Amino acid sequence: MMISASHNPMPDNGIKIFGPGGHKLDDATEDQIEELVAAGPGLRPVGAGIGRVVDAGDALERYLRHLGKAGTVRLDGLTVVVDCAHGAASVAAPRAYRAAGAHVVAINAEPDGLNINDGCGSTHLDSLRSAVLAHGADLASRTTATPTGA
Repeated sequence: MMISASHNPMPDNGIKIFGPGGHKLDDATEDQIEELVAAGPGLRPVGAGIGRVVDAGDALERYLRHLGKAGTVRLDGLTVVVDCAHGAASVAAPRAYRAAGAHVVAINAEPDGLNINDGCGSTHLDSLRSAVLAHGADLASRTTATPTGA
């Protein structure tokens, strides 16, 4: 099971359930699952039975430190346009490129929880192209909605 934002607009995102070997389920099985979910909540855990919350206020800093240790390529003197697709990487991606020495032009980096991939991202490259030309960028990058690309 995967919670996914992928490259789709917000209404099309959701949960993906995979079958054995990580393959897509057949339509009949997907239909059965949808019927079960639509039938009602049934018994659901509440409170501590759901799981646990971990306050990881330093997660971004830890992630950027990890990238700094893993990365060997410096981008000093390069201009990079990053299309963040109003997704989860809207803060991390520009900071990671800056940490590698790049001058960063971040576009579509104002997520509000509803505008993810809305007219931007991997299926709408016009704003990225325009920004590259306007800033004379050396490199263009588009992030997926989630930093992992899921």
